[in-house]
Amino acid sequence: MFERLGKLFGSGAQAKTLIVLLTSGLFGLAHYADQGLAGAEQATITGLVFGTIFAVTGRIWLPIFAPRST
Repeated sequence: MFERLGKLFGSGAQAKTLIVLLTSGLFGLAHYADQGLAGAEQATITGLVFGTIFAVTGRIWLPIFAPRST
């Protein structure tokens, strides 16, 4: 989604901020039905952190290989 929204909004700092917020919100909403409010909150925060890492570095490897809690 980052690539598609980047074409729509641009590649500036404000555009990247908007993209991170939008994708994190959608990620949280996608988890709401199965995991409830707590799961949606956790997914949104995870999306914000990993989305910010990707937006700043342009590399997806750190979010992919980040330790996952069970």
